Amino acid sequence: MLHPSDRNLYTDALTPPRGYVFDQAIGTTYTLDPTTLLTIPVYLGLTMRRKGGEADPVDLLGALHRVADRITVYAQYGRIQVPDGEQILFSLLEPMIVEAASPGGGAFHPKVWVLRFKDSEGGGPIFRLLVLSRNLTADRSWDLCLQLEGQLTKKAQAANQPLYEFVRSLPSLAINTVAARKRKQAKEFSAEIACVKWELPEGFDEVRFHVIQGKSWLPMKSDRLAVVSPFVTIPALKALAGTTKKAEALVSRPEELDGLERDLGEMFERVEILNDAVESDDGEDMSGHDMYGLHAKAIVTEKGDKVRVYVGSANATTSALVGGHNVEFFAELAGSRTGGIDALLGEDGIGEYIVPWTSDGKSEVDPKKEEGEKIRDRVREALTAAKFRVGCVEDTRSGKWQLNLSGNTAIDLQGVKALRAWPITVRDTHAVNMLGSMSRGIVNLGAYSLQSVTGLIAFEVVSDPDGMETRFTLNLPLDDPPEGRHAAILRAALKNREGFLRYLLLLLGEFDGGLGQNIDGIGSGAGGQWSDKGEDVLPLLEEMTRAFSRDPTRLHEIRGAVERLESETDSDNFIPEEFRALWATFDKALGRG
Repeated sequence: MLHPSDRNLYTDALTPPRGYVFDQAIGTTYTLDPTTLLTIPVYLGLTMRRKGGEADPVDLLGALHRVADRITVYAQYGRIQVPDGEQILFSLLEPMIVEAASPGGGAFHPKVWVLRFKDSEGGGPIFRLLVLSRNLTADRSWDLCLQLEGQLTKKAQAANQPLYEFVRSLPSLAINTVAARKRKQAKEFSAEIACVKWELPEGFDEVRFHVIQGKSWLPMKSDRLAVVSPFVTIPALKALAGTTKKAEALVSRPEELDGLERDLGEMFERVEILNDAVESDDGEDMSGHDMYGLHAKAIVTEKGDKVRVYVGSANATTSALVGGHNVEFFAELAGSRTGGIDALLGEDGIGEYIVPWTSDGKSEVDPKKEEGEKIRDRVREALTAAKFRVGCVEDTRSGKWQLNLSGNTAIDLQGVKALRAWPITVRDTHAVNMLGSMSRGIVNLGAYSLQSVTGLIAFEVVSDPDGMETRFTLNLPLDDPPEGRHAAILRAALKNREGFLRYLLLLLGEFDGGLGQNIDGIGSGAGGQWSDKGEDVLPLLEEMTRAFSRDPTRLHEIRGAVERLESETDSDNFIPEEFRALWATFDKALGRG
């Protein structure tokens, strides 16, 4: 039960079942790493694994255009991370990301994915539900994930009511206007999810879902209870201990426990921490990693011969459980006692990875560090509340686009040493200091090439007391986005005809990875041109014919790519005449329906 050797990668949990292809997905997270998010549509498209090396921009672009419009990720506002380096493809993530807030003033903290996969043979869809303690980031913390799969039934399942209401309500939690297609996706998706019957793990015969929002929540009364939570507060621990006859164990982080003022021995029989000597499977000592440590969250209870396991996003804290401030999500599994607390804490669980916690006394708090953190959090909140928008103005002389931040710039910057901003499509060396221009109402972010224009703006706040920095990204509305922006990204990624031809195959290929044998043969002629014998046209002709006979709508993606490139004056450098003639036939057939 919950054995650390049973490991899975985030992307593995999103992989379609055999015989199925990805269709739709809605995810939620507290923090979000754009680089990690970029891998999700790439992985779902299964086009990133090319022979002879890692994925290049053509692979990434093909996957993004295939599936990005079918994925929506809701994340806590102000908690999008600033990626390292530059990547022009980040701007294509803009419509995927919706920043959300908790109505209770706390954190939007759920970590849930719901996915729909289509049967490649035309049968009914399969749905997958992931209930995680993990954020959509690249950290290497110890986390938990419950994965359930199910199929549609003819009527709504009573147990799914909280899940249905949660998914349906997501657009209403957004801090900016949500696109109509995103609202439609949540409405239609939730209606289907309500009728899904989930297959349960062995040993469990019941599943329930709990959405914590605007109310307190505690598990059912029990005889024994164990809590795994990286963050804790005394009021929440006291409330949890009050639900059981015996609070058996608490597993948390040492730095969190050291900060508590009350003796936990009065509430829990055992207080454990993750052994700091824990190593990864390859023997690498991970204890010094910045993002390493306990991040899993679970509550296990026993009453009679019944075991209940609660897995999800909520920590044992006041904001999460008893204050009603956060938005949280838990899945509850109920079954036989064979997988109870003893299994969790024993050799079949996390027993060999935990050690007793010994307090060295209340940890010292650095006043300057605490004050600096409060200043940076205050400014983060104010920048989010400022409702900034990004304006675009073309500089006809340079051909670049001037980006300007406009909004409520009356922000209290007391205690701020530096405040910088830049588009995440470029490096932080392009950052501008906002302190000198905030009072004028508009912040000039500089001039950028067309493919670097984006509403994803990075901010860096440096507090004066401690000199520490906080970085985050906001997905801001982009006013009057310049035409041809995506075409410019397309051209920058493709570079030549070889890239164009391979990109078309990536758009047409099935999500089960069946096109790999065709990709590597494209553009084998000198300089990436079509070969004199016309050999390069054969794989593309086959894929286009197959798409036309099975699903003609997929050829609209080809039409979109061609139109985007045709809008550029030098499209001849990318679109061979042989392909134009081939495409004209299909385009005419599509026009006839």
